Amino acid sequence: LDLFVIGADAGPDRLYRNNGDGTFSEVGAQAGVALEHLGSGAAAADFDGDGWTDLHVTSHGMPGLASPGHHRLYRNRGDGTFEEIAGRAGVATTSSTMGDGFGSAFGDVDLDGDLDLLVTGWQEGSLGNRLFVNNGDGTFSDVTEAAGITDDGIRGFAPCLADMTGDRYPEALIAADFGTSRYFVNNGDGTFTERTAASGTDETWAGMGGTVADFDGDGWLDWYVTAIFDEHGLGYGDGNKLYVNRGGGTFEESAASAGVDDGGWGWGTAGVDLNHDGMVDIIETNGWMREEYQGERAKLWINLGDGSFTDVATTAELTYDIQGLGLLHFDYDGDGDQDVALTSPAGDFRLYRNDLAGPAANWLRVFLDTTGVAGIAPHGLGSRVTVSAGDLEIHRWIVSCAHYLTSSELSAHFGLGSEDTVDEVRVEWPDGSVTIMSDVDANQTLTVSPG
Repeated sequence: LDLFVIGADAGPDRLYRNNGDGTFSEVGAQAGVALEHLGSGAAAADFDGDGWTDLHVTSHGMPGLASPGHHRLYRNRGDGTFEEIAGRAGVATTSSTMGDGFGSAFGDVDLDGDLDLLVTGWQEGSLGNRLFVNNGDGTFSDVTEAAGITDDGIRGFAPCLADMTGDRYPEALIAADFGTSRYFVNNGDGTFTERTAASGTDETWAGMGGTVADFDGDGWLDWYVTAIFDEHGLGYGDGNKLYVNRGGGTFEESAASAGVDDGGWGWGTAGVDLNHDGMVDIIETNGWMREEYQGERAKLWINLGDGSFTDVATTAELTYDIQGLGLLHFDYDGDGDQDVALTSPAGDFRLYRNDLAGPAANWLRVFLDTTGVAGIAPHGLGSRVTVSAGDLEIHRWIVSCAHYLTSSELSAHFGLGSEDTVDEVRVEWPDGSVTIMSDVDANQTLTVSPG
Protein backbone atom coordinates (compact mmCIF):
# COMPACT_ATOMS: atom_id res chain seq x y z
CA LEU A 1 0.00 0.00 0.00
CA ASP A 2 1.18 3.48 -0.89
CA LEU A 3 0.66 6.67 1.12
CA PHE A 4 -0.59 10.10 0.00
CA VAL A 5 0.13 13.06 2.31
CA ILE A 6 -1.23 16.60 2.04
CA GLY A 7 1.60 19.14 2.07
CA ALA A 8 -0.36 22.21 3.29
CA ASP A 9 2.14 24.58 4.95
CA ALA A 10 4.97 22.05 4.54
CA GLY A 11 5.13 22.26 0.74
CA PRO A 12 3.52 20.33 -2.09
CA ASP A 13 1.42 17.21 -1.63
CA ARG A 14 3.44 14.00 -1.57
CA LEU A 15 2.87 10.47 -2.81
CA TYR A 16 5.01 7.82 -1.15
CA ARG A 17 5.25 4.66 -3.21
CA ASN A 18 5.76 1.53 -1.13
CA ASN A 19 8.97 -0.24 -2.15
CA GLY A 20 7.86 -3.50 -0.54
CA ASP A 21 10.86 -3.67 1.78
CA GLY A 22 9.65 -1.42 4.59
CA THR A 23 10.66 1.79 2.83
CA PHE A 24 8.91 4.33 0.60
CA SER A 25 9.98 6.51 -2.33
CA GLU A 26 8.43 9.95 -2.80
CA VAL A 27 7.05 10.16 -6.36
CA GLY A 28 4.50 12.97 -6.16
CA ALA A 29 5.97 15.06 -8.98
CA GLN A 30 6.33 12.10 -11.35
CA ALA A 31 2.80 10.97 -10.55
CA GLY A 32 1.33 14.42 -11.18
CA VAL A 33 -0.04 15.07 -7.68
CA ALA A 34 2.65 17.35 -6.19
CA LEU A 35 0.44 20.42 -5.97
CA GLU A 36 1.34 23.24 -3.59
CA HIS A 37 -1.98 24.58 -2.31
CA LEU A 38 -4.13 25.10 0.77
CA GLY A 39 -4.82 21.39 0.94
CA SER A 40 -7.09 19.96 3.58
CA GLY A 41 -8.17 16.31 3.35
CA ALA A 42 -7.92 13.25 1.12
CA ALA A 43 -9.86 10.08 0.37
CA ALA A 44 -8.86 7.18 -1.87
CA ALA A 45 -11.16 4.88 -3.85
CA ASP A 46 -11.78 3.66 -7.39
CA PHE A 47 -14.54 6.09 -8.37
CA ASP A 48 -14.67 5.02 -12.05
CA GLY A 49 -14.50 1.27 -11.52
CA ASP A 50 -11.46 0.62 -13.69
CA GLY A 51 -9.59 -1.28 -10.99
CA TRP A 52 -7.22 1.55 -10.05
CA THR A 53 -7.49 3.59 -6.86
CA ASP A 54 -8.15 7.29 -7.43
CA LEU A 55 -7.73 10.27 -5.09
CA HIS A 56 -10.10 13.02 -3.96
CA VAL A 57 -8.37 15.99 -2.31
CA THR A 58 -10.14 18.93 -0.68
CA SER A 59 -8.53 22.34 -1.08
CA HIS A 60 -9.20 25.87 0.07
CA GLY A 61 -7.32 27.36 -2.86
CA MET A 62 -3.84 28.43 -3.80
CA PRO A 63 -1.23 29.63 -1.27
CA GLY A 64 -2.16 33.05 0.09
CA LEU A 65 -5.54 33.12 -1.66
CA ALA A 66 -8.39 30.99 -0.33
CA SER A 67 -11.18 30.76 -2.88
CA PRO A 68 -13.78 28.22 -4.06
CA GLY A 69 -13.42 25.71 -6.86
CA HIS A 70 -10.06 24.10 -6.10
CA HIS A 71 -10.85 20.55 -4.96
CA ARG A 72 -8.97 17.88 -6.89
CA LEU A 73 -10.06 14.53 -8.29
CA TYR A 74 -7.06 12.57 -9.50
CA ARG A 75 -7.97 9.72 -11.84
CA ASN A 76 -5.43 6.93 -11.69
CA ARG A 77 -4.23 6.15 -15.22
CA GLY A 78 -2.83 2.79 -14.13
CA ASP A 79 0.71 3.62 -15.20
CA GLY A 80 1.88 5.35 -12.05
CA THR A 81 0.46 8.75 -13.03
CA PHE A 82 -2.77 10.62 -12.34
CA GLU A 83 -4.98 12.98 -14.34
CA GLU A 84 -6.70 15.84 -12.49
CA ILE A 85 -10.37 15.95 -13.60
CA ALA A 86 -12.33 17.56 -10.72
CA GLY A 87 -13.72 20.36 -12.89
CA ARG A 88 -14.79 18.06 -15.68
CA ALA A 89 -16.23 15.59 -13.19
CA GLY A 90 -18.24 18.27 -11.38
CA VAL A 91 -16.64 17.99 -7.93
CA ALA A 92 -14.18 20.91 -7.88
CA THR A 93 -16.56 23.14 -5.91
CA THR A 94 -18.51 22.56 -2.72
CA SER A 95 -19.06 26.19 -1.67
CA SER A 96 -19.76 28.85 -4.27
CA THR A 97 -18.77 31.68 -1.95
CA MET A 98 -15.53 30.74 -0.19
CA GLY A 99 -12.67 28.29 0.00
CA ASP A 100 -13.92 25.42 2.13
CA GLY A 101 -13.76 21.65 2.26
CA PHE A 102 -12.46 19.29 4.92
CA GLY A 103 -13.11 15.54 4.95
CA SER A 104 -14.52 13.45 2.11
CA ALA A 105 -15.85 9.90 1.96
CA PHE A 106 -16.90 7.56 -0.84
CA GLY A 107 -19.84 5.18 -0.73
CA ASP A 108 -22.63 3.80 -2.88
CA VAL A 109 -25.64 5.68 -1.50
CA ASP A 110 -28.07 4.44 -4.17
CA LEU A 111 -26.63 0.90 -4.53
CA ASP A 112 -26.23 1.27 -8.27
CA GLY A 113 -22.70 -0.11 -8.24
CA ASP A 114 -20.61 3.06 -8.48
CA LEU A 115 -19.12 5.30 -5.81
CA ASP A 116 -20.75 8.53 -4.72
CA LEU A 117 -19.00 11.24 -2.70
CA LEU A 118 -19.83 13.11 0.52
CA VAL A 119 -17.73 16.20 1.28
CA THR A 120 -17.84 18.36 4.41
CA GLY A 121 -17.33 22.09 4.91
CA TRP A 122 -16.67 23.97 8.16
CA GLN A 123 -16.64 27.65 7.22
CA GLU A 124 -19.64 29.51 8.60
CA GLY A 125 -22.18 30.28 5.89
CA SER A 126 -20.35 28.34 3.18
CA LEU A 127 -23.07 25.69 2.67
CA GLY A 128 -20.13 23.42 1.89
CA ASN A 129 -21.51 20.05 3.01
CA ARG A 130 -22.38 18.39 -0.29
CA LEU A 131 -23.45 15.01 -1.62
CA PHE A 132 -22.39 14.12 -5.17
CA VAL A 133 -23.96 11.15 -6.95
CA ASN A 134 -21.84 9.30 -9.49
CA ASN A 135 -23.41 9.36 -12.96
CA GLY A 136 -21.39 6.35 -14.11
CA ASP A 137 -19.73 8.26 -16.96
CA GLY A 138 -16.86 9.93 -15.11
CA THR A 139 -19.02 12.78 -13.83
CA PHE A 140 -20.99 13.53 -10.66
CA SER A 141 -24.18 15.47 -9.93
CA ASP A 142 -24.69 17.56 -6.79
CA VAL A 143 -27.91 16.15 -5.29
CA THR A 144 -27.54 17.60 -1.79
CA GLU A 145 -30.85 19.42 -1.55
CA ALA A 146 -32.80 16.87 -3.62
CA ALA A 147 -31.51 14.09 -1.38
CA GLY A 148 -32.52 15.88 1.81
CA ILE A 149 -28.99 16.50 3.10
CA THR A 150 -29.99 19.84 4.57
CA ASP A 151 -27.02 22.07 5.37
CA ASP A 152 -28.64 24.25 8.02
CA GLY A 153 -25.38 25.57 9.36
CA ILE A 154 -23.43 22.31 9.62
CA ARG A 155 -19.81 23.03 10.56
CA GLY A 156 -18.64 19.74 9.10
CA PHE A 157 -15.30 18.00 9.52
CA ALA A 158 -15.53 14.21 9.25
CA PRO A 159 -18.05 12.51 6.94
CA CYS A 160 -18.79 8.81 6.79
CA LEU A 161 -21.04 6.66 4.59
CA ALA A 162 -21.96 3.46 6.41
CA ASP A 163 -24.97 1.20 6.82
CA MET A 164 -26.05 1.72 10.43
CA THR A 165 -29.54 0.21 10.06
CA GLY A 166 -28.83 -3.13 8.39
CA ASP A 167 -30.72 -2.49 5.14
CA ARG A 168 -27.49 -2.26 3.07
CA TYR A 169 -28.10 1.42 2.18
CA PRO A 170 -25.43 3.61 3.79
CA GLU A 171 -26.38 6.39 6.17
CA ALA A 172 -24.63 9.78 5.97
CA LEU A 173 -22.84 10.66 9.20
CA ILE A 174 -21.14 14.01 9.72
CA ALA A 175 -19.01 14.81 12.76
CA ALA A 176 -19.25 18.58 13.08
CA ASP A 177 -18.34 21.49 15.33
CA PHE A 178 -20.55 23.66 17.58
CA GLY A 179 -23.25 21.05 18.12
CA THR A 180 -24.02 20.61 14.41
CA SER A 181 -23.11 16.92 13.92
CA ARG A 182 -25.72 15.16 11.82
CA TYR A 183 -27.08 11.63 11.33
CA PHE A 184 -29.01 11.20 8.07
CA VAL A 185 -30.89 7.93 7.51
CA ASN A 186 -30.88 6.62 3.94
CA ASN A 187 -34.47 6.00 2.80
CA GLY A 188 -33.38 3.77 -0.08
CA ASP A 189 -35.05 5.92 -2.72
CA GLY A 190 -32.36 8.53 -3.27
CA THR A 191 -33.37 10.61 -0.25
CA PHE A 192 -32.31 10.88 3.39
CA THR A 193 -34.11 11.82 6.59
CA GLU A 194 -32.30 13.77 9.31
CA ARG A 195 -32.67 11.83 12.58
CA THR A 196 -29.87 13.13 14.79
CA ALA A 197 -31.97 13.85 17.86
CA ALA A 198 -34.40 10.98 17.24
CA SER A 199 -31.52 8.48 17.07
CA GLY A 200 -29.76 9.78 20.18
CA THR A 201 -26.65 10.95 18.32
CA ASP A 202 -27.07 14.64 19.19
CA GLU A 203 -24.87 14.89 22.29
CA THR A 204 -21.63 16.01 20.60
CA TRP A 205 -20.67 19.66 21.01
CA ALA A 206 -17.27 20.22 19.34
CA GLY A 207 -17.28 17.26 16.93
CA MET A 208 -13.97 16.85 15.08
CA GLY A 209 -13.12 13.32 13.95
CA GLY A 210 -15.12 10.14 13.61
CA THR A 211 -15.04 6.42 12.94
CA VAL A 212 -17.52 3.56 12.79
CA ALA A 213 -16.94 0.00 14.00
CA ASP A 214 -18.62 -2.75 15.99
CA PHE A 215 -17.05 -1.82 19.31
CA ASP A 216 -19.24 -4.10 21.44
CA GLY A 217 -19.25 -7.08 19.06
CA ASP A 218 -23.02 -7.31 18.69
CA GLY A 219 -23.09 -7.14 14.89
CA TRP A 220 -24.14 -3.48 14.61
CA LEU A 221 -21.96 -0.56 13.59
CA ASP A 222 -21.37 2.03 16.33
CA TRP A 223 -20.20 5.64 15.87
CA TYR A 224 -17.31 7.24 17.77
CA VAL A 225 -16.87 11.02 17.53
CA THR A 226 -13.92 12.96 18.92
CA ALA A 227 -14.40 16.36 20.50
CA ILE A 228 -12.90 18.62 23.17
CA PHE A 229 -12.77 17.46 26.79
CA ASP A 230 -13.08 20.69 28.75
CA GLU A 231 -11.87 20.38 32.33
CA HIS A 232 -10.95 24.06 32.55
CA GLY A 233 -14.40 25.67 32.36
CA LEU A 234 -13.78 27.18 28.93
CA GLY A 235 -17.13 26.15 27.44
CA TYR A 236 -15.70 23.70 24.90
CA GLY A 237 -17.86 20.70 25.81
CA ASP A 238 -17.60 17.42 27.65
CA GLY A 239 -15.48 15.36 25.31
CA ASN A 240 -15.75 12.45 22.92
CA LYS A 241 -18.95 10.50 22.32
CA LEU A 242 -19.37 6.76 21.75
CA TYR A 243 -22.78 6.10 20.20
CA VAL A 244 -23.50 2.39 20.69
CA ASN A 245 -26.01 1.08 18.18
CA ARG A 246 -28.98 -0.55 19.93
CA GLY A 247 -30.83 -1.38 16.71
CA GLY A 248 -34.18 0.04 15.71
CA GLY A 249 -32.55 3.31 14.69
CA THR A 250 -31.42 4.29 18.19
CA PHE A 251 -28.05 4.71 19.90
CA GLU A 252 -26.87 4.90 23.50
CA GLU A 253 -24.07 7.32 24.33
CA SER A 254 -21.48 5.61 26.55
CA ALA A 255 -18.09 7.32 26.13
CA ALA A 256 -17.69 8.27 29.80
CA SER A 257 -18.66 4.84 31.15
CA ALA A 258 -16.36 3.23 28.56
CA GLY A 259 -13.47 5.48 29.59
CA VAL A 260 -12.95 7.07 26.18
CA ASP A 261 -14.48 10.52 26.67
CA ASP A 262 -11.28 12.38 27.62
CA GLY A 263 -9.01 12.59 24.58
CA GLY A 264 -7.96 16.18 25.27
CA TRP A 265 -8.59 18.41 22.28
CA GLY A 266 -9.49 15.49 20.04
CA TRP A 267 -8.94 15.24 16.29
CA GLY A 268 -8.37 12.17 14.14
CA THR A 269 -9.49 8.75 15.33
CA ALA A 270 -9.89 5.20 14.08
CA GLY A 271 -11.38 1.95 15.31
CA VAL A 272 -9.17 -1.07 14.59
CA ASP A 273 -8.01 -4.23 16.38
CA LEU A 274 -4.43 -3.28 17.17
CA ASN A 275 -3.58 -6.22 19.48
CA HIS A 276 -5.38 -9.01 17.56
CA ASP A 277 -7.67 -10.13 20.36
CA GLY A 278 -10.75 -9.90 18.11
CA MET A 279 -12.07 -6.65 19.61
CA VAL A 280 -11.96 -3.17 18.09
CA ASP A 281 -9.66 -0.70 19.85
CA ILE A 282 -9.64 3.10 19.52
CA ILE A 283 -6.72 5.32 18.62
CA GLU A 284 -6.96 9.11 18.74
CA THR A 285 -4.68 12.09 18.20
CA ASN A 286 -5.13 15.44 19.91
CA GLY A 287 -3.72 18.87 20.76
CA TRP A 288 -4.21 22.58 20.24
CA MET A 289 -2.31 25.84 20.61
CA ARG A 290 -3.80 26.61 24.03
CA GLU A 291 -1.30 25.78 26.78
CA GLU A 292 -3.67 23.45 28.63
CA TYR A 293 -4.01 21.24 25.52
CA GLN A 294 -0.35 21.03 24.53
CA GLY A 295 1.98 18.09 25.08
CA GLU A 296 -0.73 15.47 25.66
CA ARG A 297 0.10 12.06 24.27
CA ALA A 298 -2.11 10.44 21.64
CA LYS A 299 -4.53 7.86 23.03
CA LEU A 300 -4.50 4.13 22.38
CA TRP A 301 -7.53 2.67 24.11
CA ILE A 302 -7.53 -1.14 24.19
CA ASN A 303 -10.96 -2.76 24.25
CA LEU A 304 -11.36 -4.87 27.42
CA GLY A 305 -14.45 -6.66 26.13
CA ASP A 306 -16.71 -5.57 28.98
CA GLY A 307 -17.83 -2.23 27.54
CA SER A 308 -14.73 -0.42 28.75
CA PHE A 309 -11.31 0.55 27.39
CA THR A 310 -7.91 1.29 28.90
CA ASP A 311 -5.24 3.64 27.53
CA VAL A 312 -1.96 1.83 26.82
CA ALA A 313 -0.26 4.49 24.66
CA THR A 314 2.72 4.72 27.03
CA THR A 315 3.42 1.00 27.29
CA ALA A 316 2.81 0.59 23.54
CA GLU A 317 5.41 3.33 22.91
CA LEU A 318 2.98 5.50 20.98
CA THR A 319 5.02 8.58 21.79
CA TYR A 320 3.16 11.13 19.67
CA ASP A 321 2.63 14.17 21.92
CA ILE A 322 2.80 17.06 19.47
CA GLN A 323 -0.28 18.85 18.16
CA GLY A 324 -1.98 16.28 15.96
CA LEU A 325 -4.69 16.43 13.31
CA GLY A 326 -5.09 13.44 11.00
CA LEU A 327 -4.71 9.76 11.70
CA LEU A 328 -5.01 6.60 9.63
CA HIS A 329 -4.22 2.89 9.81
CA PHE A 330 -2.84 0.55 7.15
CA ASP A 331 -0.54 -2.47 6.98
CA TYR A 332 2.35 -0.85 5.15
CA ASP A 333 4.83 -3.66 5.77
CA GLY A 334 2.48 -6.54 5.00
CA ASP A 335 3.05 -8.39 8.28
CA GLY A 336 -0.65 -8.63 9.14
CA ASP A 337 -1.01 -6.06 11.89
CA GLN A 338 -2.24 -2.54 11.31
CA ASP A 339 0.29 0.28 11.42
CA VAL A 340 -0.60 3.90 12.23
CA ALA A 341 0.28 7.23 10.60
CA LEU A 342 -0.35 10.62 12.23
CA THR A 343 -0.22 14.13 10.83
CA SER A 344 0.24 17.56 12.40
CA PRO A 345 -0.57 21.11 11.24
CA ALA A 346 3.10 21.86 11.86
CA GLY A 347 4.07 19.32 9.20
CA ASP A 348 5.37 16.73 11.66
CA PHE A 349 4.41 13.38 10.13
CA ARG A 350 4.92 10.14 12.04
CA LEU A 351 4.60 6.49 11.02
CA TYR A 352 4.36 3.92 13.82
CA ARG A 353 5.00 0.28 12.94
CA ASN A 354 2.92 -2.27 14.84
CA ASP A 355 5.06 -5.26 15.84
CA LEU A 356 2.77 -7.99 17.11
CA ALA A 357 4.18 -11.49 17.46
CA GLY A 358 3.46 -14.75 19.21
CA PRO A 359 0.87 -17.53 19.19
CA ALA A 360 -1.99 -15.21 20.23
CA ALA A 361 -1.45 -12.69 17.43
CA ASN A 362 -3.07 -14.51 14.49
CA TRP A 363 -4.95 -12.49 11.91
CA LEU A 364 -6.82 -12.36 8.62
CA ARG A 365 -7.01 -9.43 6.23
CA VAL A 366 -9.68 -9.36 3.52
CA PHE A 367 -9.87 -7.14 0.44
CA LEU A 368 -12.85 -7.28 -1.90
CA ASP A 369 -12.43 -7.09 -5.67
CA THR A 370 -15.51 -6.25 -7.75
CA THR A 371 -13.69 -5.28 -10.94
CA GLY A 372 -15.94 -6.07 -13.89
CA VAL A 373 -18.91 -6.99 -11.68
CA ALA A 374 -21.98 -4.89 -12.44
CA GLY A 375 -24.10 -3.60 -9.59
CA ILE A 376 -21.53 -3.82 -6.77
CA ALA A 377 -19.35 -0.84 -5.93
CA PRO A 378 -15.55 -0.93 -6.25
CA HIS A 379 -13.71 -2.34 -3.23
CA GLY A 380 -17.02 -3.91 -2.24
CA LEU A 381 -17.71 -0.71 -0.32
CA GLY A 382 -20.67 -1.29 1.94
CA SER A 383 -20.05 -5.02 2.29
CA ARG A 384 -20.16 -6.81 5.60
CA VAL A 385 -17.53 -9.48 6.27
CA THR A 386 -18.03 -11.96 9.11
CA VAL A 387 -15.39 -14.40 10.31
CA SER A 388 -16.08 -17.45 12.48
CA ALA A 389 -13.04 -19.04 14.14
CA GLY A 390 -13.46 -21.32 17.15
CA ASP A 391 -15.53 -19.38 19.67
CA LEU A 392 -14.98 -16.10 17.81
CA GLU A 393 -17.54 -14.45 15.55
CA ILE A 394 -16.26 -11.10 14.32
CA HIS A 395 -18.02 -8.56 12.10
CA ARG A 396 -16.28 -5.97 9.96
CA TRP A 397 -17.48 -3.64 7.22
CA ILE A 398 -15.76 -2.12 4.19
CA VAL A 399 -16.54 1.56 4.68
CA SER A 400 -15.06 4.94 3.81
CA CYS A 401 -14.82 7.36 6.73
CA ALA A 402 -12.80 10.55 7.02
CA HIS A 403 -11.26 10.02 10.47
CA TYR A 404 -10.34 13.72 10.29
CA LEU A 405 -9.01 14.74 6.85
CA THR A 406 -7.73 11.17 6.35
CA SER A 407 -8.87 7.72 5.24
CA SER A 408 -7.54 4.24 6.01
CA GLU A 409 -7.03 1.12 3.91
CA LEU A 410 -10.25 -0.37 2.54
CA SER A 411 -9.96 -3.83 4.04
CA ALA A 412 -11.70 -5.96 6.63
CA HIS A 413 -9.06 -6.73 9.25
CA PHE A 414 -9.52 -9.44 11.88
CA GLY A 415 -7.44 -10.21 14.93
CA LEU A 416 -7.89 -13.90 15.70
CA GLY A 417 -5.96 -14.36 18.94
CA SER A 418 -4.78 -17.98 19.18
CA GLU A 419 -7.04 -19.27 16.39
CA ASP A 420 -4.90 -20.36 13.43
CA THR A 421 -7.77 -21.50 11.20
CA VAL A 422 -10.90 -19.64 10.17
CA ASP A 423 -13.92 -21.91 10.00
CA GLU A 424 -15.86 -19.55 7.75
CA VAL A 425 -15.47 -16.24 5.96
CA ARG A 426 -18.85 -14.83 4.96
CA VAL A 427 -19.11 -11.78 2.67
CA GLU A 428 -22.51 -10.11 2.42
CA TRP A 429 -22.34 -7.88 -0.63
CA PRO A 430 -24.38 -4.66 -0.98
CA ASP A 431 -26.63 -6.26 -3.63
CA GLY A 432 -27.71 -8.93 -1.15
CA SER A 433 -25.62 -11.78 -2.57
CA VAL A 434 -23.35 -13.82 -0.31
CA THR A 435 -19.95 -15.44 -0.76
CA ILE A 436 -18.78 -18.08 1.74
CA MET A 437 -15.31 -19.58 2.15
CA SER A 438 -14.58 -22.42 4.58
CA ASP A 439 -11.49 -23.71 6.38
CA VAL A 440 -9.29 -20.72 5.62
CA ASP A 441 -5.77 -20.54 7.01
CA ALA A 442 -5.07 -17.57 9.26
CA ASN A 443 -2.18 -15.13 8.80
CA GLN A 444 -2.80 -14.24 5.18
CA THR A 445 -4.31 -11.47 3.05
CA LEU A 446 -7.28 -12.68 1.02
CA THR A 447 -8.84 -11.05 -2.00
CA VAL A 448 -12.44 -12.15 -2.47
CA SER A 449 -14.66 -11.56 -5.50
CA PRO A 450 -18.44 -12.05 -5.76
CA GLY A 451 -19.65 -15.49 -6.68
